[in-house]
Amino acid sequence: MKRVYRVPFERNSARHKDLRYEYVQRILQLDAMARPHEYLFLDEAGFNLQKRRQRGCNIIGQRAITEVPGQRGGNITLCAAMGSEGLVHWHAVLGSYNTQRLLTFLEELRDILLDRQQHHPGPAHHIYVIIWDNVRFHRTNQIREWFTTNSNQFLNVCLPPYSLFLNPIEEFFSSWRWKVYDRQPYTVCTTVHAVFSIDLYSSYETHKSKCLILCRDLRRSVTVKFLKICIGSYETKNLLTN
Repeated sequence: MKRVYRVPFERNSARHKDLRYEYVQRILQLDAMARPHEYLFLDEAGFNLQKRRQRGCNIIGQRAITEVPGQRGGNITLCAAMGSEGLVHWHAVLGSYNTQRLLTFLEELRDILLDRQQHHPGPAHHIYVIIWDNVRFHRTNQIREWFTTNSNQFLNVCLPPYSLFLNPIEEFFSSWRWKVYDRQPYTVCTTVHAVFSIDLYSSYETHKSKCLILCRDLRRSVTVKFLKICIGSYETKNLLTN
């Protein structure tokens, strides 16, 4: 018997295929801009105490068992932004992200990017294109006002629904999440410690080099395989399942 993966039937509807096609056309328009631009992939990832790997090894005839706390504890939510040169900014909080926390993150991200431009000036200032999913608090009036106020430096593009495979940071989160859970934290404090002690964050050069590999591989996949899927309106059965 094979593991059963749940795939929402709406994911391959004609409407969502059309939205993927429109997204690709938007990206191609941005690539044709004369002004230099950089894509920043932004998303949030959650951690809790009961999450563990769903596969394991044991001797034949016995179950693979892992112990978990009786209660899942409070969620720890990480927000991160990744660009072509690696991880640009990240911040973790206890609880879930909301509009106000996202605004704070965007302000910090803007300061980091503008400071980087001042220290490494180029022939023209970049415009940063933030690509993220279409969760509700990404589209609130406050967030729209922020992008209007900072329209000279920032644009935002929402991914089509059920299209996580178009966001490279999902692969990064997947890798990082399992490194946290492999440490089998049993309390919120140990989970927080695991989140902050993963080697990906030991130094800028570490996550720069590892994220560069992810960006390079995922960008190649997006531009070759996934964009063909979107333009050709094919079904997406075996890609990221959430």
